[in-house]
Amino acid sequence: MENKKKIVRLVCGAAFALLTLFTLFSLVTYLFTWTSDQSLLHNSDFMSNGVSAENGGGKIGFLWSNLLISKLFGLGAFVIPFFFGGVSIYCCKKKNINLIRLFFLSLMGCIVLSMTFSFIFSLFGKVAVFGQGAGGSYGHYINEWLCSMLGVFGAGGVILFLLLLWSVLVNNRIVDKIIALLDRVAPKEEPK
Repeated sequence: MENKKKIVRLVCGAAFALLTLFTLFSLVTYLFTWTSDQSLLHNSDFMSNGVSAENGGGKIGFLWSNLLISKLFGLGAFVIPFFFGGVSIYCCKKKNINLIRLFFLSLMGCIVLSMTFSFIFSLFGKVAVFGQGAGGSYGHYINEWLCSMLGVFGAGGVILFLLLLWSVLVNNRIVDKIIALLDRVAPKEEPK
């Protein structure tokens, strides 16, 4: 029984490792090939052998990365391969990983980075890059809503706060680095 569990864990770990690599490779190549592959979405013969995709992951890689980048999280989708990699490591029992914490930090990272990239690119008028924008459709709609409620300055402040909060939750050593940076910018005065 114990041996079967090890085999299942090893197979699941290998499957998630392959999913990690496939997702990462598809996302990276999507950044360079998305414009040439967009016409495939409207091609009725999309799944035939005569039609090929420029994406390194082929047609499935294009559809997968188009979903993650254009339809969902934009460049924030690059957090997803780290989640799959963490699940792979967990399955192989190489490190003690809390899957629930990993899931919520990954989801928060996708959303916060989606908002951040959408906000930054919208400042420069680049709202249609990568299909729905650098922040994907999530980032676009959240950014649009925040800007309408708080203005550009308020939305930027909220996004910066959420980005810092996520960074601290991922690695609390960032707090020490932020304090050190603040000490350099505004050093403490020595008491007289």
